[in-house]
Amino acid sequence: MKSITTTLLLIFCVSSFSLDEKTKRIWNLLLKEEKTIKSLGRLDTGLRYRLLEIESEKLAIIREDENARVLKTGKRSKDYYAKTKLRAAKIEKEAKYLISKNPYFVGIPNIYYTIGMNARDLGQEKKSAFYLEKALSLSKEKGDLLYKIHVALAEHYYNGKKYKKAIFHYTYVINNMADEWTSKNFYNYAWCLLLEKRFDEAITALVKSYELSNDKRFVDVTGQILDSAASFFVKGKRVAEGAEFYAKAAPKEPDYFTKLARRANTHNGVDDALFTYNFAIKHFLEQKLDKEQIIVEVDLFNFYLEAKIFDKFEGLGHDLVAKREKLNEDQKKNIIDLLTQRVGFLQATVSKDGIEKYSEANLTSIVNIFDELALINPTLNYKYEFLEGETFFGLAMFDKALKNYLSSLEFSKKEMGIDDFKKKLYNSILATISEGQFTKKVKENNLIFVYSSYIVDFPKSEEAPIIYKDLFRIFLDNNETAKAFDTLVTYNKNINKDLGTQKELYKNLLDNLFKRNQINDLTLHVNKINAGQFSLQMEYRNKVTMALGELLFKQYDTNQKNGLFKDAEEGYAKIYKDETLPKVLRGISAHNLAIMKIKLNDTNSTWAWNSNSMPLLTMKEIKERENNYISLVKAFYDREEYIKAQKLGLWYMRKFCKIGKGLDDAYFQTTTALYFNKKTHLTAKLVDMGEKCGVSAKMRSESIVFIARNLYLFDKDAFITFYQKNKLNHLVELAPFINDLVTFAIDNYDNPLLSKVMPLTNSIQREKITVFQKKMNEFELSKQNVQAFTIQAWNNREFKEDIFNNWLETSLASLDKFFNENTAYMKTLSPSMALEFNINFQKKFANENAKLTALNFPNLKEEEIKMVVSEIAKIQKKLGQKSQKVSFNIEKTLDERKPLDFHNFANSKLQNEIEFSKFPIYSHHLAGAIDMPWEELAKGEK
Repeated sequence: MKSITTTLLLIFCVSSFSLDEKTKRIWNLLLKEEKTIKSLGRLDTGLRYRLLEIESEKLAIIREDENARVLKTGKRSKDYYAKTKLRAAKIEKEAKYLISKNPYFVGIPNIYYTIGMNARDLGQEKKSAFYLEKALSLSKEKGDLLYKIHVALAEHYYNGKKYKKAIFHYTYVINNMADEWTSKNFYNYAWCLLLEKRFDEAITALVKSYELSNDKRFVDVTGQILDSAASFFVKGKRVAEGAEFYAKAAPKEPDYFTKLARRANTHNGVDDALFTYNFAIKHFLEQKLDKEQIIVEVDLFNFYLEAKIFDKFEGLGHDLVAKREKLNEDQKKNIIDLLTQRVGFLQATVSKDGIEKYSEANLTSIVNIFDELALINPTLNYKYEFLEGETFFGLAMFDKALKNYLSSLEFSKKEMGIDDFKKKLYNSILATISEGQFTKKVKENNLIFVYSSYIVDFPKSEEAPIIYKDLFRIFLDNNETAKAFDTLVTYNKNINKDLGTQKELYKNLLDNLFKRNQINDLTLHVNKINAGQFSLQMEYRNKVTMALGELLFKQYDTNQKNGLFKDAEEGYAKIYKDETLPKVLRGISAHNLAIMKIKLNDTNSTWAWNSNSMPLLTMKEIKERENNYISLVKAFYDREEYIKAQKLGLWYMRKFCKIGKGLDDAYFQTTTALYFNKKTHLTAKLVDMGEKCGVSAKMRSESIVFIARNLYLFDKDAFITFYQKNKLNHLVELAPFINDLVTFAIDNYDNPLLSKVMPLTNSIQREKITVFQKKMNEFELSKQNVQAFTIQAWNNREFKEDIFNNWLETSLASLDKFFNENTAYMKTLSPSMALEFNINFQKKFANENAKLTALNFPNLKEEEIKMVVSEIAKIQKKLGQKSQKVSFNIEKTLDERKPLDFHNFANSKLQNEIEFSKFPIYSHHLAGAIDMPWEELAKGEK
């Protein structure tokens, strides 16, 4: 029952572990052997010892698995090995029991060895040593057990740092070439000798261990040997042999060489260390192992600085930086750190020594090291340049300092998150520029670069306004206005609260451009301020715009005054066509060109340019040119361009309604132009406009009279229409014309005209018309009587003297009566009616008078007929002369009268009521011009 319980317990314990296949097989074999032994019943001491061994072997398996689990999980509690210790304790108890029961048992040394090793595995070193010493003292033969006991004790005393005792035990075991661990034993043995300062023996043992490690029969402990060899050769003061050893044992492992060098330096001094470094470098150079060589050189670089071998430090640093492409990141970092450490020390030294005592060599080293740092670590170039500049600044070498600072600034542009550094850098640069003795040009160029960079990095800082303003000043002083403006725009964009200051600066810029007559730049900026740039006041904007206009027009105005009209025209036109200029200046240019063209009597061009100008001018500019517009209206009018005068006059009236200084003149010219443009139907509207706009009543009246008179003279029908449309407001001015028109129609027996004018007349005038119509009826009847008058023609009757004489006497009496009656009647007529009547009369009288000589006598000879006709022709001639005299007298009467008399103005009341002499300046426009023949007037020509 006890055996079964023990077996189950073992199975339970083992089941909690995870064994590999090989261990499981061993475990199963152990269980099988154990079962077999126990199945034998009563066991002798030998078998009981075997069971003890089996338990120990199983304990080792469990222990190994526990250790593996700890390593794998990392979990280890205080009582983790409690069960294992319990098993070990049971084994120890069983072993003591066997020994006590069988004190002479030959296997007692083995039992002590077993429980000693179990105690060792459980970390019970004292107990382990006790049992092992027991086992050694009882062991009588040189066998395997004795060897194992010596090995265990050697390791115990080695671990316990009892090297003399360890050496004793190792001396017994190191020559056992059958044990694969002899290489390890030799290694431990070498360490014991070394620690006992038996250096040569230690090195011999170490080399032997190395040789055995290269023999496949033995465990390879080469790694441990190589790691520790440096200590052996250094303490044995056989450094050169150590270097040779490593060259053979680890020809591609630079770390062993550097370790040897470091140990040599610590124990033997710099010379051994330098020897080792140089040996290693030469070795790797010969082997063409660049990577390994660099590792040694980097370590040597460290060593030079530690040993304060500064000249070689800087030389090797230069070489390593030259190989920077072959360096890994850790090596670069190491080199950078060392160079930085060294240059920092040098800077502190130079700063401490000051300007008077500093070493030129140290300064040169500082420059060289920063150059090396810049090459190997370009990302910090900005910092290295700055630190080098700081060195020069401290020595008052401002030109060199500035060069470094500016380079630092250039490099820093690529970096982010270094604002604090940049502020410090800018302060240093500005201090350097301030302290240094630089020329004005150099100083300004550097300030431009620095300021431009600053406002990019810190556009809204508290110091930025000062920077903006000084940068602006520099640009403006150098007439670089485009850059000055860009600076100002950036200033405004980032610090809008300084708008007042920015406005003043912008005005300074504009003043600069005006002083230098920079028309193109001024044009650009005038457009900008008119578009709202910097929100300048309208008054100032207008002032600047006009000032630009003065510059633009000055040359062309001079050309015009000097008669260079073509040059002036090209200049004005160029300004007008340049769309980059402000609209108002383009408009003024077109206006100026219009004024010039009218002086050259080019009315079409004048009209075109003036039309171009109007949309571009504001009311302010239009008002300033009021006199010009008045002059243009008059100029068009004087040159008989009545349509242009009318249109421009109307435009003026609308623009300057109630405010114009020339409203009366413009109104008169516009109104009278309506007549010449045959637009008199628009007069009433214009009259209303004139009244609303403040045209004087006198001028409105005179304008009406002018149109009425001309229409009256040349187009009675148009006059009547004009009268009907304007009589309501201007009856006083137009009534005399109606009265005179009635008289005219009556005097001229113009019945159709009377019919038209009749509705416009009053009762008195209508009575006159009635009387006239009666007279007109008489006139028509008289004309009919003239046409009805006839004398009997002789025709082809035979000549009989008494009959012929009677016919002749009767005919002459009829002609005489016809003549006398009608000439008397014509004297009662007006000259025009007399002329009309006379024309009919003369024609009729001539026709009838011609009958006196239209004779043919069949009974007379031809000679006799000619004689009779000849005598009668004399009478006929006298009658004709008498008739012609009447016509002559009528025409003479008409010739002696003035042209206006034809229109009955001589006796008209209009001469008293209308002062036509008021319009002398318009004399060439008057239809009734005195020098115009009345015949042309009669034809209706101007």
